[in-house]
Amino acid sequence: AKICFLEPLELDRKQYVFFPLNNNQMIEMAGGSHWSLLVIDKKNSNLIHYDSIGSNNNEANYFYNKYKKYFNLKNLINCNKFPKQTNSSD
Repeated sequence: AKICFLEPLELDRKQYVFFPLNNNQMIEMAGGSHWSLLVIDKKNSNLIHYDSIGSNNNEANYFYNKYKKYFNLKNLINCNKFPKQTNSSD
């Protein structure tokens, strides 16, 4: 069986798992222009995406599709009910 790089973290024993998400498309190099937050709610089988400007939805979808089987996820929720940033630099 293929072992996922996440297995040593024993995430199966956690109720919530937090992943910072960056929009850098070239993973071999530092970069990207925006960060957002993914939260796995294992009790409800949801991946919740918090994004202050809403520009990382493609990255969140990619993560969801890649890891939904590993985490037994049923839904990707783009949460919009929190304060938004009012500029492009904070």
